[in-house]
Amino acid sequence: MTDHEGQPIFSIPSPPDDPEELRGFPRSVIEPGTSVWRVHRKGEGPWYFGDYGRFGLRFPNGTCYIAREPMTAISESALRGAKTVLWKDLDDWLIRTIEWPLPVVAADFMSRRAEGFGVTRDFGGGSDYSRSRPWAEVLFSISYGGIQYWARHDLGVAAASVAVFGRDGERRRWKRGRAQRLSDDRWVQRIVAETGVRIAVDVASDSELVFVTEPNDE
Repeated sequence: MTDHEGQPIFSIPSPPDDPEELRGFPRSVIEPGTSVWRVHRKGEGPWYFGDYGRFGLRFPNGTCYIAREPMTAISESALRGAKTVLWKDLDDWLIRTIEWPLPVVAADFMSRRAEGFGVTRDFGGGSDYSRSRPWAEVLFSISYGGIQYWARHDLGVAAASVAVFGRDGERRRWKRGRAQRLSDDRWVQRIVAETGVRIAVDVASDSELVFVTEPNDE
């Protein structure tokens, strides 16, 4: 999008040059023992911190994304705005819940008081991460442990994602909880019922697709 002079319009402002201007930014604390959710692909560990995503920190640091609710983790990782997903693609994802092991003081982008620092819901949307990542670097530099923000793909009122900061790499000693496949009936039924996304279970040909759909209440 451009203005009337053809100049690009960015809805996410640059962070202040002086990090001290962000002192007093509203906070949200994740206490040890808080249940959080992770969705990740088979063959990968659940607790990887890396330079990826909306608020990825540069190496040697990294970011791990967690969700407060299971459907938020599913929407942000496996669905990502799709109207239809293939069952075989869901089968490539695992979902886990675990008690978060460490206290995290996160900058709370969902707080109304964040408006005074120039924050809008645009921070949780869009795919140009070059505008949001500098905020992660600045907040990390003044000892914030992460950022809580509105999920892009989960339209639930209280859908919160948290980008947690830490050293780059996998946390192999953290408890992993019990993994479940997203293709399990329990999760397929929840996805269909709560999001309206259709699950294609037979892809022999485009004309022979069979969908899992929400049951008719009539």
